[in-house]
Amino acid sequence: MNKEWSELNKTMQAQIKKKDTYKRGIDTLLTLRSQLIQTLVSFKEELC
Repeated sequence: MNKEWSELNKTMQAQIKKKDTYKRGIDTLLTLRSQLIQTLVSFKEELC
């Protein structure tokens, strides 16, 4: 996991622990997931 992903993960975990920032935590999680999937797709294209 790179530094940006690590920071997003920490942010998301802090956000989902609190009721008032829970929805923002879900958005952060979806952003992280999107970045991870883009990287996997890029690996697949480059390694085939």
